[in-house]
Amino acid sequence: QQWQGCTWLGWTLLSYYAMFHFAKQPFGLLCLYKARQGERGALLHQLDYWTCMAGAALPLLLWHAGDFEGFSWFGGEDQKLVELPALFRKPLWLLYFLVPGVWLGHSAWLWWTTGRLNVGKFWIMVAHYFTWYMGMCPHHVQSLAFI
Repeated sequence: QQWQGCTWLGWTLLSYYAMFHFAKQPFGLLCLYKARQGERGALLHQLDYWTCMAGAALPLLLWHAGDFEGFSWFGGEDQKLVELPALFRKPLWLLYFLVPGVWLGHSAWLWWTTGRLNVGKFWIMVAHYFTWYMGMCPHHVQSLAFI
C-alpha cells in the first residue's frame, strides 16, 4: 500500500541499470576488436576500459550537475536520484574532453610507432562518445541516438 504511486522509483532504478548495461556493451565489442588485433597488456586494457566508461558516465554526471536539462530516460516517470552542485560542470566537461584526448593521443602514438591502427576499436569508441552526447543533448535526433 505504501509503495503505490512510487513507480518512478522502479523506472529510475531500471534507468540506472540500463545506463550500466549501455556503458559496458560497447566495451565488450571493443574487446573483440582488441583480441582480433592481438592487443595485450593491462595498462592498455585499463585505458580502454576507463575511456569507454567515461564516455557514458561523464554525460550522466553532467546531467546530474544541471546540463542536458531536457533529458529523460524513458520519457516517463524516471528521475535523478541525486543532484550534483553546478560547480562540478566545468571539471566534468574538462574530463569529458581530456579522457578521450589522452586515449586518442595514445592511439596516435601506437600508430606512429608500430604502424598499426585498430580501426574497429577506434570506430566503437568514437560511436560510443557520439551516441552518448547526442542522446543527452536536446537535438531532433535524440531519440535515435540510443538505437
